[in-house]
Amino acid sequence: MNIGLIIVNRSFRSSLADAFLRPNPTLWMLICAVVLVLGTAVYWHPAQALFHFGPLHGDDVAICLSAGAALIALLEIAKKFTARR
Repeated sequence: MNIGLIIVNRSFRSSLADAFLRPNPTLWMLICAVVLVLGTAVYWHPAQALFHFGPLHGDDVAICLSAGAALIALLEIAKKFTARR
């Protein structure tokens, strides 16, 4: 969901496809940094112990990916309605 918020909030005028097709090395560095930090917090044992995270299972990851995709879709729809005003 963090990455979804970054992508959706780039611009109210551009579409989701533009976010990926337009060359933007800063966006890709930011996405890589977010994945690295969040992945470390979730999969590195000392960070898991610090945040009291349990092990992730396949169904947990599927739920997270589904929730992130739903968030991106809802925010893109909301952008269409707010752009008209």
